[in-house]
Amino acid sequence: MTVIQLSGPPCAGKSTALAALGAQGYDTVDDRTFMQQLGQARGSESAASWAQWEQHRQNAVNTAISTGTDLATIATNPTPLAEGVVVRILNPGYDVAMSRAAAAGRPAATFAWITRWYQQHGWE
Repeated sequence: MTVIQLSGPPCAGKSTALAALGAQGYDTVDDRTFMQQLGQARGSESAASWAQWEQHRQNAVNTAISTGTDLATIATNPTPLAEGVVVRILNPGYDVAMSRAAAAGRPAATFAWITRWYQQHGWE
């Protein structure tokens, strides 16, 4: 059983890496799909829907650990979601993350999130 947590700033490539792990046979749990199920548009998610997402993700991690299932998920903060979870930090660098956000037409809040992530974690 392996539970992989993909962490890093917005636009680091976490969703792309998650899809690759899914193709390798891992169960995947991602925020984009969950928010779409809740009817939330990208960039306009409510605090309540993020709380639901965090609970949903934690339940999936706990289930994978207890059943021995391979799982991959996303958690922007690199603190492990549970004991035994493998954390892979994707860090393309501040300038690359900002360029990817601009190229993808991400909402203004994304740029602030990227800046905050790099300030909090002290990485360039």
